[in-house]
Amino acid sequence: KTLSDLSFPILLYILFIFLSLTFMIAILYEYIKIYLNRNEEGAIQIDEVWLAVRSKIIKYLLFSVGYFLIVFVAAMLFVIPLFFLFNVSANPFAIFLIFLIVMFPIIYLSVVMSIGFTAAMFEDNGLFTSINRAFYLIKKRWWITFGLVFVLGLIQGFMGFIFQIPQYIAMMVIMFNTMDGNQVDGLTEIIIIITSIIASLSFVFYSVNLVGIALHYFSLVEQKDAKGLLEKIESI
Repeated sequence: KTLSDLSFPILLYILFIFLSLTFMIAILYEYIKIYLNRNEEGAIQIDEVWLAVRSKIIKYLLFSVGYFLIVFVAAMLFVIPLFFLFNVSANPFAIFLIFLIVMFPIIYLSVVMSIGFTAAMFEDNGLFTSINRAFYLIKKRWWITFGLVFVLGLIQGFMGFIFQIPQYIAMMVIMFNTMDGNQVDGLTEIIIIITSIIASLSFVFYSVNLVGIALHYFSLVEQKDAKGLLEKIESI
């Protein structure tokens, strides 16, 4: 297959991942919001969560794109001047150095944006208001937040890798069979589909990051605003 033949399925796959992650974030965060605002006892119903997600999903999608574009544009503002500064056309190895330099602001902004996105969804703020809120909450707490995100990423990656092992094994077996001249048969295609479905379940572990970041957000709010203490005082 040519590159043009593969580009459309790849774009569909990226779109599927984006929509899946966005819906996962929406479901989890709206569930937490319902739980926090709930006065009566009893289990939270699926209909409650679905109605909340349906009313806010456009906001989740737009904010996801918005935060990505902000990080991307910020990265480009660093990359473009560095390309001219290091004269990449004359020194191709400078690309690696540029990559290392640009990684620092990308990591910094990504950590801030993780809190900003959470603040936007729980406080119903606008895009830029939530970014300012994130900088306020994360001030003098960036390294702690980065450490948390890093550890959560390691946990998610390890747990997700376990689900991807069957796919890796299947792909290796198929590769060796095709090298021996064997054709891909129907059974092999079924194995590929099954192992791919199992591997896709690894995205569920992204919820570990979401819960961890949400809890950290509430911790930052408590430290900065003493919200819990204020609520107790108002209830007296």
